[in-house]
Amino acid sequence: MREIYAAEGSDWFWWYGPDFSTDNDLLFDRLFRQHLRNVYTLCGDLPPSALDWPIAKVGHVQLYDLPTGLISPKIDGRHETFFEWDGAGRYVTGADHGGLRHRGLINEVRFGHNEETLFFRIDPRRWERFVIQIDFQRPVAAVLRTDVIVHPVPPDFTLTLPDGKTLHRTTMGAYDTIELAVSFADLGLPRDGQVSFRVKAVQEGLEVERHPENVPIEFGLLGEETALRNWTV
Repeated sequence: MREIYAAEGSDWFWWYGPDFSTDNDLLFDRLFRQHLRNVYTLCGDLPPSALDWPIAKVGHVQLYDLPTGLISPKIDGRHETFFEWDGAGRYVTGADHGGLRHRGLINEVRFGHNEETLFFRIDPRRWERFVIQIDFQRPVAAVLRTDVIVHPVPPDFTLTLPDGKTLHRTTMGAYDTIELAVSFADLGLPRDGQVSFRVKAVQEGLEVERHPENVPIEFGLLGEETALRNWTV
């Protein structure tokens, strides 16, 4: 109840109003949502992914590199060739803390797509028993959640859609790294659509880290002409 009272009190929504703004808007935003997240955690449940998304509309420095070309990596979790992920987007953990290296489980996230599939590569800093969760905001509020990763046993994942439907998929590998593939069809993603997501690490039912921390990774799908424009030898 203290967390609920803290969320009800103070001037949270004063800071969200269009007439008031400071350099600390994102901080107030994050603190308000953290009080609400704590309610769920104290009740023994995972907070809903909606509480991860900022309410305040504040401009931010780009924390990640956007995809520059189409990719089609082999999803087996192995570093077989450098070119598999050439052209993918890239986020290094700690980018939203002035470049300070993050010391958690996840070191780096790469992301991209081809004509019909999204691809994610999550490089762990160290191998422990944990679950990867990817919370999508676009094209729909879906949640991807892996089995507990027991390296190097290949895990599967489930994709829970907004209507509650759950899809079980095996397009995942965990060996040198963690690789996943999600079809456009499963997400209802149009060929010219937008993707917005965040990656989390969960241990024993509790979220232990999320990346990026304050804002999601967002990118528009590339067309074939983009791949041709960025083609190099």
